Amino acid sequence: MIQDLLNNQNLVILGLILIVLCICYCNLFSSNQINSIIGDNFSDDANNVEGFKNFVTNTGLLPDGKYLIRGSRQQRYCTDSPNGLICNRQIQGPLEIFTLQHLEGIKYAIQGYRSGLWCTHTVTGLRCESPVVGDLQVFNLHPMGDGTHGIQSNRNKNWCIDSGNGMQCDVSSMNGWDYQKFEFIPIRYNNIR
Repeated sequence: MIQDLLNNQNLVILGLILIVLCICYCNLFSSNQINSIIGDNFSDDANNVEGFKNFVTNTGLLPDGKYLIRGSRQQRYCTDSPNGLICNRQIQGPLEIFTLQHLEGIKYAIQGYRSGLWCTHTVTGLRCESPVVGDLQVFNLHPMGDGTHGIQSNRNKNWCIDSGNGMQCDVSSMNGWDYQKFEFIPIRYNNIR
């Protein structure tokens, strides 16, 4: 009888601990602000985007998921604006979220979170304006060995640059200049992975 009582008390205590943990978990993820959970990360208190640096698969490829893209010219985040991709934001928010879809090898499609459309190589620069993925929406992401990637248009094999006025894919070679390197920082945004 005493053993049964002790077992019942242990079950009650365990149940209470689980309830407290569930409440804490729900409070953590129900707010718009997502707190930092994993090491080697950053979070801007004024935003609700959490990012993690240095995230690649065992093969060195970036896995499918949501990312911030940061240009190396001024270390600013790229945004999915109606006028095209431009790396001019000092803080990250919903307009700076992109979804990477791995196609094969180093080929990826990039989707703007604002528009929900696929980024397209146009004569005026990259724009997230296509509902489907075709040749104009495929980009080769080349690891540069320093945590950055070079972006190459699959269409014309030219390299993309952070021009300061928008992302352009019109440079014939990868010279390793800062404005040709981009960071892809995986994120979680309002519990979306």
